[in-house]
Amino acid sequence: MAAQLVGKTFAANLGQLQARLTYESDTRMTFVVTSGAGMTTDGHSGNPMV
Repeated sequence: MAAQLVGKTFAANLGQLQARLTYESDTRMTFVVTSGAGMTTDGHSGNPMV
């Protein structure tokens, strides 16, 4: 199953957060936040939900 995802990119709509997920290998997936929230320099969410 994982091999079928390699090289593919998907859009994810998670409510207020939208991201683009890219499967680079069987063990590596990267994501880019396209709108909604961001990450601060320390790696925590810049728009936490309370």
